[in-house]
Amino acid sequence: SNWQTWPHLKASFLNIEGVLDTAAVPGGPGPVAPLPTAPECLDLTKVPLPSWTGAKTVADLLPRLETDAFLVLYRGELVCEQYFGKQTSSGLHIVQSVTKSVVALLVGCEEELLTQRREPLERSSLLPELRGTGYEGATLEHLLDMTCATDFSEAYAEAEDAPAGGADMEGLCVAMGWHPPGHRDKSCPLPSTRSFLKRLKKRKRSAHGRAFDYQSSTAECLSWVLEAHTKLSFQELLSKRLWSQLGMEREARITVDADGKCGVSGGLLCTPRDLVRLGRALSAGGRSQSGAQLIPESFLEDTMSPDEEARQRYSKADPYGLAYRNSFWILKGESKRHRPSLMAYGIHGQVLWVDPSAELVVVKSEYTQVMEALLAVRRVAEISQLNKTSSPGLPLRGAHLDAEEVRDALLFATHLYPMAGPAETVNFWHEQCEGDACEQYSLGDGFCLMRASDYKQLEAHNVLKGDDLRRSRSGSQVLLVSSNCRVKALQPQERPGQENDTWPVRGSRAGRGTGYAD
Repeated sequence: SNWQTWPHLKASFLNIEGVLDTAAVPGGPGPVAPLPTAPECLDLTKVPLPSWTGAKTVADLLPRLETDAFLVLYRGELVCEQYFGKQTSSGLHIVQSVTKSVVALLVGCEEELLTQRREPLERSSLLPELRGTGYEGATLEHLLDMTCATDFSEAYAEAEDAPAGGADMEGLCVAMGWHPPGHRDKSCPLPSTRSFLKRLKKRKRSAHGRAFDYQSSTAECLSWVLEAHTKLSFQELLSKRLWSQLGMEREARITVDADGKCGVSGGLLCTPRDLVRLGRALSAGGRSQSGAQLIPESFLEDTMSPDEEARQRYSKADPYGLAYRNSFWILKGESKRHRPSLMAYGIHGQVLWVDPSAELVVVKSEYTQVMEALLAVRRVAEISQLNKTSSPGLPLRGAHLDAEEVRDALLFATHLYPMAGPAETVNFWHEQCEGDACEQYSLGDGFCLMRASDYKQLEAHNVLKGDDLRRSRSGSQVLLVSSNCRVKALQPQERPGQENDTWPVRGSRAGRGTGYAD
């Protein structure tokens, strides 16, 4: 039950097959699609970061983030391929919720299925088993866009032996076979993902389609629809549609429950290089390296073109232009000529970033600091905008992010965890400060980011979703989440002439992070 917590995940993420049951996703019999290395590679020592990260460059930051792999494909060539620790180019790594985006791509491949995207699932031939469940009345579009109004909670239960059936992540993890079932009647069958979905209820005074609500259970329901429509298992469909067609160098694996059903909310394992190959296909409009159209371009265009209603549904205040469409995070382009970027994101810093206009793919695998990992990816992504005609090995323009760029980065990260709700918790820690001259950035009422600080904070993975970001020098309260789900006070380090007091904190409904003190 602790394989997803620090420090155990450092080993388990590279050895899921030794922890959980998995099924194979075979590649094809054809040749491996090459990933040529660029003559001149990206020098990460010349990709600067803001001072609040505690690192001068991305090269400095990656080891501190417990990075496993960092790959950058630019204009068809690898300009960066780095591995850390025990990760190798051929080693499998769990991609967590990046798997959700892969599910959506398979839905996109089933064009006949998409013609029914607005029909209630239980009233059509898709999934009549959903009658009487929390998904009754939901459509395929609701599943793709995470707008289902079931009573599922993305939060983890605090009790390690939470019973199967609890409508939260702990209950889902038990049903998926990710966590042991705890106390149960041994004469009863093991819990399964599909039985878990059937037990979910409709949230009171809510309706499907009205609001964005990130629920891992929704991806599992989407996979169920796929299997019912195609009469294939998820692993068979993934192999048929993508893995055997993209020239992958190694078969993938995916976790399975007691009934052999795939854990598609986060259970895919693949090599970082194969994840780059998938990203290359997305960057090329859904085509393989040989030119075969695997993912309909119309589906990708729809994904990158969320309407204003979709944006507003995701966030009432979204100055950075982030949206969620077809199980991808979408960032609108810098100009009308620059197409939006796609991002598939998984907990603990698993990132697949695709910028079609720049022919750029970034893959990041790690364990810990979400915000800084995303900032590192974002800074590397800027090579396409700052050095359009230059070698990617040249330094980026501008040594530091200014205050406005820092605010943009914060807003970008806070939108990635809307399930936490407003005024929740976030993590940051910084190492340098001169007396009382610390600058702070405040988000809503519950969060302060110190650009330079003499305080140590605990790392956590639930990030605020706030409506207002303001600069402040007086934010005396900071909400923190530790790995045991308890909100802890911020404790200043001792300084000459000052007592080591504890700052008070406001209460918070906190989800579980996997943290440690910096």
